[in-house]
Amino acid sequence: MLHIMNMPQNWITVTESQYPWERDALEFVRNQFPTHEPYRAWSNFEFIADDGSINEVDLLVCTPQGFFLIEIKSRSGRFAPPTAKGVEEKGSAAVP
Repeated sequence: MLHIMNMPQNWITVTESQYPWERDALEFVRNQFPTHEPYRAWSNFEFIADDGSINEVDLLVCTPQGFFLIEIKSRSGRFAPPTAKGVEEKGSAAVP
């Protein structure tokens, strides 16, 4: 359930996530997120790309350092992007 009373004015939840791990991750970030200007955040919204596809954004934040698009995943292991493609490591095996 969305708790509007506790939500900072600079954090906009467009829709509540259907996934508990996303809700937990967003709550974690929201609890650490500054509640003053110029910080802003928008969570769980969709947009239509030029090709007509509908795309979801988990979290978009605006800070003095720039805009950051955050995709939340629920996987164990470590993600280390040594190249533009990135490599997900599961145990000792790297998966491109």
